[in-house]
Amino acid sequence: MPAQAIEDCHASLKIGGYLVTAMRSLYWETGQEEGFKDKFDELVDAGKLELCHTFTFQRGKEGAKGLFQPLQSCLLTFRKLA
Repeated sequence: MPAQAIEDCHASLKIGGYLVTAMRSLYWETGQEEGFKDKFDELVDAGKLELCHTFTFQRGKEGAKGLFQPLQSCLLTFRKLA
């Protein structure tokens, strides 16, 4: 999904509702082309979301290449504030 879709995810939550997502850690970097961290940071800075929890883990299959190769991933939990 494009980073702009995060606005739609936010809009669909009730206040106090949670958004839980996971992605490859390489996408969770400031200035990254896909812009996921930048968009979430924008919503946090605006007081719309609160980052409640992060967790890193390995995702993928040993010996696999490309999309299924083992890479570090992150799980993120946000709570809607406004």
